[in-house]
Amino acid sequence: MIITPNTNKPEQSVRDWIAEQNQDAIMINGYDHCILGISIHGSIIYSVEHILKTLVGADHHWDFDDAIEWFEFNIQGSFTNKKNEPIFVQSDYSTYSLDFSE
Repeated sequence: MIITPNTNKPEQSVRDWIAEQNQDAIMINGYDHCILGISIHGSIIYSVEHILKTLVGADHHWDFDDAIEWFEFNIQGSFTNKKNEPIFVQSDYSTYSLDFSE
C-alpha cells in the first residue's frame, strides 16, 4: 500500500508532509519531485524512472547508462537495510528504450 502526498495546503512542501507521516523517514536531497508516496511502514517511495531522467537531464552530460551506474552505486547502493530507508520502485520498464535527449 502506498500513501500518496495529497494535501490541500499549497504552502505545504512534500518534505513537510512526509515529516508529518514519519519524521524519521530518510529522504534523498534533490529528488523530492521523484517521490511517489510513503509506505505503510513510513519509508519514502521513489520512482527510479524519475530519478534517472533527472540524472540524464542534469548539468553533467550523462547518457542513460551513466545515469543507471550513478543511481545504482551512489543512490540505491548507499542504503543497506537501514530503518526508514527509501524504497525505489520501477514501474515502467520501457524507460530503458526512451530517448533522453529531449
